[in-house]
Amino acid sequence: MIDPRDGNHACDMTALSLTLTAGDRRWDLAADVSPEILAGNPHADAAGHAGVWHFTSEPLEHQAQTVIPAGSIADRWLSAGEADERAEIAAELAVVLAAEPATLPAGSPDAELRSLLLAATGPILAPSLAAWLAEQPADAAGGDLQLSAPGVHAFSLPAELVAGCELVTTASIAADAGGEASVQVSVGSGSFDPQTPLTPELAEQPADAAGGDLQLSAPGVHAFSLPAELVAGCELV
Repeated sequence: MIDPRDGNHACDMTALSLTLTAGDRRWDLAADVSPEILAGNPHADAAGHAGVWHFTSEPLEHQAQTVIPAGSIADRWLSAGEADERAEIAAELAVVLAAEPATLPAGSPDAELRSLLLAATGPILAPSLAAWLAEQPADAAGGDLQLSAPGVHAFSLPAELVAGCELVTTASIAADAGGEASVQVSVGSGSFDPQTPLTPELAEQPADAAGGDLQLSAPGVHAFSLPAELVAGCELV
């Protein structure tokens, strides 16, 4: 774990050299990862073996640790001196954690405690979250999500888990799809109708043309529009 000086990675030129060997096999962190560091996490090694290098992060030492709300059941448990008393309070805590959020007074210490403990990034769920995700149906091969057009794959993520994060994805045609395959991809929030084309087919637009040429009778005006993403970087000739 490499922490940033003063909590800031600006101008961080830290060089890390890590080499592992096992028999005639060798893994070099810099050589394996640096050519295409954004290819994925986990990252493959130079030989193409997937999921070799894993990159994780954790809170810095100077960041505030979890604070138990004053007056909550957990606070009472810490203050209890006898084992029997702690056992009774622990039983109360189990009831609070199993209760519906609406049954607890809004803003109360126990409501705050329940929200803290059961958050996706909290001390109870966070350690097991990675294992839970690994058990979910992936609909994928080699770590990639595969869909047949038209198709929609919807998924949900806890807001507290992805707060401040950015969803990044890359779409491509499968290698075995054939030479005439094509794809249109949209990633976003909300609902989407797979029967609605993302970009209107050019063949569906009024042509007013013969032999591929646009024909007009003077005086005449022909107005047309093209999707910005289709003509970005192009020149009309």
